[in-house]
Amino acid sequence: MRSVPLLLRSGLAGLLLAGSCGPALAAEATASFAVTARVEPGCQLQLKGTLYFPYVLFPGGAPRPAVPATLEVLCPAGQPYRVAFDGGLAFDQNFLTRRMQGPHGKHLFYSLRAYTNGPIQFVGDRGMGDTIDLPPLSQSGTGAVQKIELSGETPGLGAGPVNSNYAPGEYNDLVTITLAY
Repeated sequence: MRSVPLLLRSGLAGLLLAGSCGPALAAEATASFAVTARVEPGCQLQLKGTLYFPYVLFPGGAPRPAVPATLEVLCPAGQPYRVAFDGGLAFDQNFLTRRMQGPHGKHLFYSLRAYTNGPIQFVGDRGMGDTIDLPPLSQSGTGAVQKIELSGETPGLGAGPVNSNYAPGEYNDLVTITLAY
């Protein structure tokens, strides 16, 4: 008599399992669907630091280099881009050069330079009292941040007509950087 309950238990378990699976499947069909994405061209531009001339000497002083700033460009790999610099707010139409505005309407002339790595490019203003010639930097994105070091120089004060009109105090300019891609 002990075997009967065992058979009932196993028979019930088999019935429960068979009922939960549903009917047996006789055929199969498949389909596919596409997954797409579009990456729009897009780049980011960020300036780290301020191009700063720590001190400029009295008349007859030597030209002074600037404490550099870094421009960071991030573009997708292979995306061509161009970085351009305008003449600044205090651009001098008579001397065709960059200048910073200072106290009492005085000005301090300066040059601007930009350096990049791989492929190495250097662009800069031709010089004091000469035409602004900072051609755009052209590169291709790598998918990683690419750095452009910005530097510059002020000529010695009193050096010719360029920096003879100065006064003690703070001098400033604002250069607009344009990233085209």
